[in-house]
Amino acid sequence: MSHLAHNNANAPRVIVFLGYPDMGLLHVVTPLTAFWLAGRLMIDAGFEGYDLMTATPSGGLVRTAEGIAINTTAFSELKSNIDTLIIPGRYHGGKLFSGCDALVAQIPSVSKRARRIAATSGAADLLVRAGVVPTEPYNFCNSSIPSCLDDNGMRAGISLLEENIWVSDGTCPDMDMALALIAQDCGRAIALKVSQQIQVFVNRSDEQSDIGDFRYLHPHKWGRFERMRAWLDDNLHRDDLNIEAMAARMAMSPRNLFREFKAQFGRTPTAIVTMLRVNKARQLLGDRKIAMINVAQKCGFGSVRKMRTIFQSKLKMSPKEYRRLFSE
Repeated sequence: MSHLAHNNANAPRVIVFLGYPDMGLLHVVTPLTAFWLAGRLMIDAGFEGYDLMTATPSGGLVRTAEGIAINTTAFSELKSNIDTLIIPGRYHGGKLFSGCDALVAQIPSVSKRARRIAATSGAADLLVRAGVVPTEPYNFCNSSIPSCLDDNGMRAGISLLEENIWVSDGTCPDMDMALALIAQDCGRAIALKVSQQIQVFVNRSDEQSDIGDFRYLHPHKWGRFERMRAWLDDNLHRDDLNIEAMAARMAMSPRNLFREFKAQFGRTPTAIVTMLRVNKARQLLGDRKIAMINVAQKCGFGSVRKMRTIFQSKLKMSPKEYRRLFSE
C-alpha cells in the first residue's frame, strides 16, 4: 500500500482522527493531547507544528461512548494531503463496530491520502473491514516494530502491520504509539518533553505496569503506609535506608514489610525507594545551580556514577541528558 510523503517541511503536518458513533473518548484524547503538546513545542522552537482535526463522512457532531459530542469536519472538506490518519478504538472490543458502514466504505479512499495510519485499541478491525489490510495479522508483542525512541525497541502493545500502518492495544500503548510517531516526526527530544508534561515515560520496561512505577508518587496510593511515605521523602539521602530501617519505622519485621509492600504496590520496598530517589533527582536536576554530585548525595545514590546507572535503567537517559532536556 502506498502512502504520501510529507514533502513540505514548512507546512503543519495534518493529523486527522476518524470519528464514528460510540468511539472511546479516551482513545481520541490520549494521542490527540500528545500531538497537541508536541505541536506547541515545535512552534515554540520556530517550526510548524500539527494541524489537528476530527473527521466523519458527513461532518457535524458525533457522540462518543461517554456521551461527549465532538464536532467533526466532513471528509469532503479535508485537505488533499493527510500526514497521519488515526482511527480511535472502542472500549467494548474492536469486533463490535456497528453503525460504522459509511465510515468503513470511505476508509480506503481517505487512507490513500495519508502518509501513515494509526489505529488505537481494537480499531484495526475497521482497517480489516475496509480492506486496507487483508487479514488480522496483528500481534501486539510484535518485535518488528521500529525503534523510534531508543535502541531497545518498542514495548509490548504496539504493532506494525505494514510499513506505515501502526496499531496499539490499550490506553497506555495508545500513548506510547503517539510518542513514537512524534519521535519519528520531531525527534526524541520533543517526545521526551511531551512525556514529561503528561507524566509518562517514552520507554517503560516490561517489568513496569502500564501506567508506570511513578504512579506511586501519589499519596493516596500508599494507604496504611502514608506516614512511611513522608518519612521516606525526608530520609532519601541516607545510605542506610534499607528494608530493616523501614521495618523498624513501621514496627514490623522485615519479612512482613516485604510481603505487605508487595501486596500494596506490587513492588519491593527497595524498588519503591529507588523510584522515589529517581523522582527527587529529576526535580533537583531542573536547577542547574545544583551540582551533579550534590544531586546524587541528596537523593541517596552516593555517587554520580551510580545515579547515572539507575537513570539509564529507569529513564533510558543519563542525568546529564535529563538536565539538558528538562531544566530551565
